[in-house]
Amino acid sequence: MERTLRAPGFRRGPGAGYRPDEGQSNPLAHLTFNSRWLETLDFTTGQKIELITSLGQLIIQLAT
Repeated sequence: MERTLRAPGFRRGPGAGYRPDEGQSNPLAHLTFNSRWLETLDFTTGQKIELITSLGQLIIQLAT
């Protein structure tokens, strides 16, 4: 099931940013998700996940 998440109480959704890199010229992109976003989608602490990637897409799902 695909959903676009817009949890109540959030002005912005998860987003890509850049990790501090001590002045390096090519900073690494990173994603940050907080517990409210994850809990809204039934992820809990300690669960194993799988990351499925393709160009322009990242899928996070529970490991099987």
